[in-house]
Amino acid sequence: MEAWLKVTNILGQVEVARTIAEIEQLVGLGPVAPVADAVHQHQTVEVTTEAGGERTGIRISPVTPANDVSDANPQPLFDYIVDQLNALKLTYIHVIEGATGGPRDNAPFDYASLRKRFKQAYVANNGYDVALAEKVLEAGAADLIAFGKPFISNPDLAERLKAGAPLNEWDKATFYGGGAKGYTDYPTLKATEAAE
Repeated sequence: MEAWLKVTNILGQVEVARTIAEIEQLVGLGPVAPVADAVHQHQTVEVTTEAGGERTGIRISPVTPANDVSDANPQPLFDYIVDQLNALKLTYIHVIEGATGGPRDNAPFDYASLRKRFKQAYVANNGYDVALAEKVLEAGAADLIAFGKPFISNPDLAERLKAGAPLNEWDKATFYGGGAKGYTDYPTLKATEAAE
């Protein structure tokens, strides 16, 4: 099994590990789910110790291929990670279902397993529309649904969803930087109706 971990040590030097054995050596862990333990022991515990689990949530992306990093069998790794996060009594986990901003079915994964393991709020995200959100919530497969890009382009998203109103299209070219364009200039439904 190959994995990948990059850490900055206390001297400010960047160390990279690309195999399970290298990760175990780098972070001084035993053979059980070293990547998960590295996250658990070196980051999340520090945050929950300082802020408290009741004030801490985490976002995970089990099957998002980012920066050429992916896992051929992510289920056991993320089941383990979520077990460890559950023990910290975090307020929520925010789970990207599928590839971030991409297809929901890019790799096989049992998100219900994560939902069963985590006893606090489970926030589902990625490609949700009203129908899918209602279906998932009614089935108890999530506690909350996160709408990312639709909120950027619809400052009144909740009202639009309740009314079944059309949504503004987002302008991806304005994401992640720049000025107010694309963040504060989308019209509300009320403004659009008044202009017609």
